[in-house]
Amino acid sequence: MIKKAVSLKIRVVNILWINDILLGEKIGSQHFKRKKYQQFDLPNPYRINYTKLSQLMEAWKKRPNIPKLKRPSKSIPPISY
Repeated sequence: MIKKAVSLKIRVVNILWINDILLGEKIGSQHFKRKKYQQFDLPNPYRINYTKLSQLMEAWKKRPNIPKLKRPSKSIPPISY
């Protein structure tokens, strides 16, 4: 399938390129030609690089600060028409 796409001059990248894009890597329009994005026989293509992901994981380490809602001291008057 990859050979067919290449023969039709369709740009092909591996899962590393998609991961880098999703994790905020600054990739230019010509970076798809890099060797690391053209290797399709990777031993573990779905591995996650946690050094790039550490900033996104910080939110999961801290407890959210949710303020308590205050109830109105007086009841809300009915709407008159």
